[in-house]
Amino acid sequence: MYRLLWLSLCLCTLVFTLVCKATPKHDNAGSVNISAENNPPCPGTFARFYAVVTRLGPNIRYQWRVNNSPINATTASFNADNSLAIAPGSIVDCVVTDLNTGEQVASNKIDVRAPFVQFDGNVSIYSFSNGINQNRITACKNAFIELGTAVEYNTNDPDIQLKYVWRINGNSASNNNNTPGQFSSSLLQNGDVITCAVTMTSRCRTTQTIISNAIAMSIIEPGSLTIAITSDDDLECLGAKTSFKAAVTGLGTFPEYKWTVNGGKVGDNLPTFSSSTLQTNDVVRCEVVSYSSCGTLDATSNEIVITGTPIINSSVSITSSAANNVINDGQAVTFTANASYKTGVSYQWYVNSLPDGTNSPTFTSSRLTLGDKVRCEVKAPGNCILPQTAVSNEILIITLKPLVIPNTFTPNADGINDRWNIIALLAYPQCTIDIFNRNGALVYHSLGYINGWDGNLQGKPLPPATYYYVIKTTYNAVPLSGYISLVR
Repeated sequence: MYRLLWLSLCLCTLVFTLVCKATPKHDNAGSVNISAENNPPCPGTFARFYAVVTRLGPNIRYQWRVNNSPINATTASFNADNSLAIAPGSIVDCVVTDLNTGEQVASNKIDVRAPFVQFDGNVSIYSFSNGINQNRITACKNAFIELGTAVEYNTNDPDIQLKYVWRINGNSASNNNNTPGQFSSSLLQNGDVITCAVTMTSRCRTTQTIISNAIAMSIIEPGSLTIAITSDDDLECLGAKTSFKAAVTGLGTFPEYKWTVNGGKVGDNLPTFSSSTLQTNDVVRCEVVSYSSCGTLDATSNEIVITGTPIINSSVSITSSAANNVINDGQAVTFTANASYKTGVSYQWYVNSLPDGTNSPTFTSSRLTLGDKVRCEVKAPGNCILPQTAVSNEILIITLKPLVIPNTFTPNADGINDRWNIIALLAYPQCTIDIFNRNGALVYHSLGYINGWDGNLQGKPLPPATYYYVIKTTYNAVPLSGYISLVR
């Protein structure tokens, strides 16, 4: 009986012991943490893995695994070298077993990096103002130029780092922009070529550098603006129209001309200026302002000082000694020239446009006849007496002759007897001529004799017929009358 009781106690003790050993101690559970020298390791490189165990007994066993399959590595660390090569993309972990308690603890997992393809990318640089795909930038001198980069590559490597080196004409350039991939400068010169070298580095690959497209600079210099004014006119005489012209170099778009005389604005916004009111010692000047996309330039011309003398107007009129310029045949008549400027002048008389008389302010002739025309020209010395040759009025000589009145004329445009001419009427400037048709209607009237009647009424030819005329040589004179035949 005592033996049976002892066996029962032993069995209970054994069961209790087994249950206690098999029950996990959650409050003090062991743990395993693994790490790698290059975490995550790169494929094809030497890598060492470490396992750190906590809350497990001293008698433990390590089992390293790749993709959940045990490998020949059973210590706290192992080296992934040629003998234990790990394929890219594998997952490494470690299971630690407490040999005293049988407890097994699995570690964290480490991914072995997949191989990265060769960097195959493109780098483009562009102007923020001109947009992408520009191979030339046109800008003004000292303009602030900002460039950016667009980088494309075909890998998802999270460790890739990009380094930007901007170059001007192949040489590294200083950069005023602290933003990666951007470039700023206001010191670019005409013809500069800008590129950007982008270097890609990664822990699991070799370094590679790609050069961007090139952008050439066309820099517009502000240039210089000059202006000079001239006058093609003789500035000796004042009062004549004087023209000035501006010659400009370096002119941009939309120029503005500002002409001044003695500092006061004159003229229009034109490269030319004219005036006939300039006085001695007046100063003419022109300023030009040129506007362009690269700024505003201005320049002031030379001065032209007016040094001429005032213009004297010259004129002449003539009179005759005959009353109303009517003379008898062979009668001497004297003509007198009255010139506005007389100092040093010379006189030239003309009869019917032919020179006659002498260099004198008077001219006398007894050879004049009906219809002769007399005039005088006065030539003054010096350039500032205008006109230098003054031409007088013209006097028509009328001689008293018997009136011969034709009784027929033929206005048929053959040049012969086309008008009803009575030349002797020139001696009677106050004469009147009236012509009537057979019905008594007035068809022609003239005060004074100018040209003979042409047979028309209000510009239309009258029919061939006999017409009646009445002529009065003076207001109170006895009328002369008769008939005239119009033949066509």
